[in-house]
Amino acid sequence: MELLPFLSINKVKFVFLSSGGTIYGINDIGIFSEDDNKRPISYYGQSKLFLEESIILEHRKSGLDFFIFRPSNPYGIGQNIYGKQGFIAASIGNILRQEKITVWGDGSVVRDYIHIDDLSTGIINVIQSGVINEIYNIGSGKGYSINEIIEILKKCINVDLEIEYVEGRAVDIPFMVLNVAKIQNIIGRSKISVEKGIEDFYNYELFKRERLNYMENL
Repeated sequence: MELLPFLSINKVKFVFLSSGGTIYGINDIGIFSEDDNKRPISYYGQSKLFLEESIILEHRKSGLDFFIFRPSNPYGIGQNIYGKQGFIAASIGNILRQEKITVWGDGSVVRDYIHIDDLSTGIINVIQSGVINEIYNIGSGKGYSINEIIEILKKCINVDLEIEYVEGRAVDIPFMVLNVAKIQNIIGRSKISVEKGIEDFYNYELFKRERLNYMENL
């Protein structure tokens, strides 16, 4: 962690993107505020919590200025559609490859999704607001189940999708939505709906794929 003292000495404000889901763990209502208990149930979440605590420790020790953002599930143009992270992106990749979509569990798991444009704009606006040394959830504040996301995808492409439901995983928190009241006091509400965001994302990737195929066939 030698980076943190270096930033403090050189008066660099540190921006850290933590986790808006795995860092909290599970509670009774599935809605999480910044001051709620942090009880991660995965090593990934625990590692994010450790880094947050290290930043805050350096702030106490040497006056490091920081911004900690806990994003929900970002998605949108530029995200890798051929990786394993991000259900929306991975599903679009599967659709374009005409492959089945794998769902862990019965599809009832609920998550908070935020478009990448809303995420990046929100972070910039907070940094420019002049408020420092704070922790913010950043998301849409709305929950969508995996099955609801699949229905939105179906409307985008207007064809049936092949879905494979497999056994759920112990690290999948059943319901995870962020309370974003704190950050909305600065940046307002998310502007891009999940429906619009998914449609734009899919159409962009479809156009890119069709253009590549055209170039290859010249």
